[in-house]
Amino acid sequence: MGGKSSKKKVTVGYRYYWDLFSGLGRGPINSIVAILADKKIVYIGKKDELSTNTSFFINKPNLFGGEDTGGEGGIQGTLDVFMGEQNQIPSDKLKNLLKGLVPGFRGIVTTLFSGLVSCYSASPKPWVYRVRRTNKGWDNNKVWYPEKCLILLRDDTAEITGINDEINARLPKKALETEKNALYREIETNIREIHAMNPAHILIECATNRDWGRGLSFDDIDLASFKQSADKLYDENLVYVFVIIDKIN
Repeated sequence: MGGKSSKKKVTVGYRYYWDLFSGLGRGPINSIVAILADKKIVYIGKKDELSTNTSFFINKPNLFGGEDTGGEGGIQGTLDVFMGEQNQIPSDKLKNLLKGLVPGFRGIVTTLFSGLVSCYSASPKPWVYRVRRTNKGWDNNKVWYPEKCLILLRDDTAEITGINDEINARLPKKALETEKNALYREIETNIREIHAMNPAHILIECATNRDWGRGLSFDDIDLASFKQSADKLYDENLVYVFVIIDKIN
């Protein structure tokens, strides 16, 4: 009589679920345009889509090849976004994670991701954010000469991969081709836009910001001269300048 055969479960790897709390920089900012992990799109949005505190689900478990041989899983979980507004308070999830007395992280752009970060490899992929800031985050919310603060440029030469996957992840399988094309155009238009702050405005903000700049008031600066420069830079789409400032008065 033959013995009974038994099949033992074999562990070939693990799924790794992490809480990732990230600080992006000073805030608030105008918007987050895109988030990449290992140069693959975690999030890419329409214009001003991600511009306020929000929470949304990322469903890309196969972003790094899934669980097939040679794959390393993907990203699947909830992303909480905090823009760093002055009235910002910590979420319950963040308080449970950090424990104790948790600040609101006002003035700092942060994100909190909770969920799947990889399979087989315990090391999460590096995340990269593309953000925009022009008229947000000024000292006391006083934007100088807001009409010419933003210089809008465009890059039609950059290679953008992964947009189709993003569209398929957002829209239902039965979505019409016209819906897919419309979403593609919106995302492509937004990702190719470059929102540059007018160099004259950069100098004004450096001079007036009380946290990291000189802390001057507008009355301390020859604003007429700067306004003339801002107009010229705006009209000619000049966004890169190198200057040495000895004194502003």
